[in-house]
Amino acid sequence: MVDEPKEHRGEGLGPSPLGLLRSALAACTVATLLDVAEAQNIPVEGLEVTIDSKLSVVMDESRLSWERRLRISRMIREIRVRGPITEEQKELLLKGAEFCPVENTLTNPVKIETTVVIEGSSQQ
Repeated sequence: MVDEPKEHRGEGLGPSPLGLLRSALAACTVATLLDVAEAQNIPVEGLEVTIDSKLSVVMDESRLSWERRLRISRMIREIRVRGPITEEQKELLLKGAEFCPVENTLTNPVKIETTVVIEGSSQQ
């Protein structure tokens, strides 16, 4: 279930879409770093990734209130690694995080094509 917080007219019953985006980045980072650790023989005993974010609202006075643009303007990723990791291995993990497909998607412009399909109507 996906929901919005009460301050955004939701019920607060589940994660928000932006919360899921942060979770996707964290999960992808973990999976990517586990692959890097295995490939580079880095002795990772535990791995935790947290994502914090800063929101911004872009408002154009000529637009309607529902046309405001709420977006994440910055994500802060913290990677906690447990194990006997050298400084060189730490740098390999830091560089490896850049190969996360979710990060690559977020840091490069994505064209989103949208269509609206009307169902249950005789109109075409």
